[in-house]
Amino acid sequence: MNSLKMKLSVLLGVAQMLLGLSLRFANAFYEKSRTDLLFECVPMFVFLSLYFGYMNWMILHKWVTPVSHVEGMENEGPPSIINQLISMSMQTGGGSPFFSPYETMIMVLVGLSVPLLLFPKPMLLWYKHRRALRRAQMYISESEDDPFYRNQGNVQGDMLVENNNGGGGLGSMSSDGAAPSSQASGRAAGGGGNA
Repeated sequence: MNSLKMKLSVLLGVAQMLLGLSLRFANAFYEKSRTDLLFECVPMFVFLSLYFGYMNWMILHKWVTPVSHVEGMENEGPPSIINQLISMSMQTGGGSPFFSPYETMIMVLVGLSVPLLLFPKPMLLWYKHRRALRRAQMYISESEDDPFYRNQGNVQGDMLVENNNGGGGLGSMSSDGAAPSSQASGRAAGGGGNA
């Protein structure tokens, strides 16, 4: 009974992981992220389906297939799934003929999926970050988009103009440094009245 509960919990656990992985695929499609799809979802699916999916297949195959129907195992008991997985992972060659003869190919694909899952996405994100940083540095160094000196050759700002009484006032100064004619005429009129 304990063996049955353990195997059922393994089957349900792998089904739950497959559901979570399908949601990860949906997120990658929704966000249109090829990096997540190719270097996260696909290797996860390969690892999950080939290793844990194969383990689930072993459980179901052991349940429904009598050992006496397997050639060379007529007088043997049912093989251990744990020992078979260890033998497959370590490539010791002591696998049972009760299960698949393609275990070496399964382990090669599982082994290739692990570095594909671990390395490309962080390296691509690092490269994108470095490229964006380089573009930002080039933009800052080449542009003249300073808020204090923006278009200073074309736009005449308000500048402090000194009058004859020693005070200051805001006025618009022309490009040659002369005061506007209205202020100059006002000063002349004021000076003429005092004389």
